[in-house]
Amino acid sequence: METQLEYLSFNSDKSIDELLYTMKQTELHLKNIETELRFLKFLIDARIYKEKVMNLFENLTLFDKKVDRFLNEIEDALMELNNQTNLISKKIECEDLECDAFFINEHNKIESEFFNLIKKSSIVKLELFQYLKSVIKNV
Repeated sequence: METQLEYLSFNSDKSIDELLYTMKQTELHLKNIETELRFLKFLIDARIYKEKVMNLFENLTLFDKKVDRFLNEIEDALMELNNQTNLISKKIECEDLECDAFFINEHNKIESEFFNLIKKSSIVKLELFQYLKSVIKNV
């Protein structure tokens, strides 16, 4: 049985610099996933498949749509991450705990969304890898 990893926040005591660093790491991770997904789209469109594979076109079309959906979600996430980076810089101006809590809660919410996006995209990539392995021609 595979262990399910759930999002946990450790942001309440982080400095602004630590939060910004974490966000830069997340941005790098999302961009790497975007690059991988674009390569998978290239493979989906390539003429490298075995002949007479049942439902090949239908399965590739389904995966292509899933990859497109994740590419759109990643594009949205990168824009949201940029907005959050600009917003978190304003945390310096906070003068009370309520203001700090607002920024941390917003950061946790967005970080959780990114975590789930990365987790879901990893599952789809693994499914696609396994499928492609079974239908690509052996040269």
